[in-house]
Amino acid sequence: MLERNPINLMSVFNGTAMTSYPISYDVETTTFQKGNPFSRQNRLCSIGINKTVYNIEHDDSPYGNHLTNIQDTIDKASLLVVFNGKFDLHWGRRYGLNFDSSRIWDCQLAQFIIECQLRPMLSLADSLEYWGLPSKPDYIANTYWNKGIDTPDIPWKELEEYNLSDLDNTMLLYQRQLEYLEDKPKLKHLIELDCYDLKVLAEMEWNGLPYDTQESLRLSKGCEDRIKAIYDDLNAVVGRDDVNWNSGDQVSSILYGGTISFSRKELQPFTYKDGRQTLKLRNVIQEVTFPQLVAPLKGTELKKKTKQGHILYQTGAPVLSRLRARGRIRHIVDLLIELSDLEKMNGTYYKGIPALIAEMDWPDGEIHGQLNQCVAITGRLSSSKPNLQNNPPEVDLLFRSRYD
Repeated sequence: MLERNPINLMSVFNGTAMTSYPISYDVETTTFQKGNPFSRQNRLCSIGINKTVYNIEHDDSPYGNHLTNIQDTIDKASLLVVFNGKFDLHWGRRYGLNFDSSRIWDCQLAQFIIECQLRPMLSLADSLEYWGLPSKPDYIANTYWNKGIDTPDIPWKELEEYNLSDLDNTMLLYQRQLEYLEDKPKLKHLIELDCYDLKVLAEMEWNGLPYDTQESLRLSKGCEDRIKAIYDDLNAVVGRDDVNWNSGDQVSSILYGGTISFSRKELQPFTYKDGRQTLKLRNVIQEVTFPQLVAPLKGTELKKKTKQGHILYQTGAPVLSRLRARGRIRHIVDLLIELSDLEKMNGTYYKGIPALIAEMDWPDGEIHGQLNQCVAITGRLSSSKPNLQNNPPEVDLLFRSRYD
């Protein structure tokens, strides 16, 4: 479990005794799930701060004194300059570092705002290129990470040089951004406010959200039972058990008329070169033409046809709900709409969220989604892995309060 100590927001704004200059801060980690700081199998390999790189868990050397020195530097700095700062703050906090009194300047966030939110999630290299600043080729990624060699297996001297390069480039980018903002005080103030928001969002990501995985999987089982019943019902209506009801092309052919090529294995006579005869399983293609059950909506035709020349149409739930169908055809359409809803509910939420927790190696029943400031062109906040902003009411009930 991650330790949860709420940040003191007043200390962020009031500040403490600090040096008169900003310093850059950057970390290097193991690479599981892109170094996700909440994945338990990841570890912090090095911390670079103020032109010094400290060995944390690159090898088995003791690192307690290193963390003490790093904390002392953090406490004295007037400003921490970072790039994709929440990532670096999470990793420091995971190893006991405290950023409560630290002012932050996130160069990635600043760059996103300076460029009018036109390019999401810029890399450090992209940002440097924007200002015409040189950046070194990504030697570490090309030589090690892209070949499956994880950070602890990179020679220390090479990792140290890489970490130092990121520190230098981040500070260089910050200085160039300040020069640009010198006569734009309102824009600079907006960036500073967004950097205050960053610390609050980092706190939210760190604490995460408790999620009832057991209840979610129980609901998934009920969902799958209903999905199977719908498949059986639809198969009975068309008299076949080999229709792919998740294929828009096949659903279009069944609803609006068209031909589907079905493949199945059948025992067929086979003669060897010496004249012996036997039976072998072979793929047999059967083409079945379905009559039109309902007229398609105008403007829903797709820019493709079946092999036999039949026009294909859209079959999404919003289109299906507007079809003029009655009786048996209405029943089919309603089943398809229900199937679409259940497949999404199960795949994205009931089964999908527990699967994501396992995939990310988060503690069971905890969701540490990303709250993104550098994605939406409108500048609004977005979230990912998972999307926490648009859950159905049924899924909202699975998020628990840790204060009950």
